[in-house]
Amino acid sequence: MQKHGHKMIGTFDVQAEVIHEIGELKAQGYREQDMYVVALNGQQLQMVQGQTDVQLNTDEGDFMDKFKSFISGEDPTKDALIQMGLSDAEAEQYYQQIQNGKLVLYVDSEYGMNYRNFDAAAAKLSGTGQDKNA
Repeated sequence: MQKHGHKMIGTFDVQAEVIHEIGELKAQGYREQDMYVVALNGQQLQMVQGQTDVQLNTDEGDFMDKFKSFISGEDPTKDALIQMGLSDAEAEQYYQQIQNGKLVLYVDSEYGMNYRNFDAAAAKLSGTGQDKNA
């Protein structure tokens, strides 16, 4: 994983690698609430979801999500990567890796609260009005 101050990011081929890395990071004192895993689809995250409490995101979406992305010209996954503090170039790099089937693990010891704020704002924008962290 690449370390940038209090942030780390890495890509993995399989869920077992991500789970192992999460265990290593927890042993170093990182909290699961400060970890965020992004993948192309939910099947890639089933094992991670069953064994950890990290934040999860997929590039899947229903027809309306894809239509909104097409109309707005924004991609929710790429936007989430930028919200994590990545540059446009870094976000594009990791986005392409996600599109190629990789799992991205992002860790930020100051991110937990920011994620909850982002998640609440995203729920309001999507019209669900649900904040799963409330």
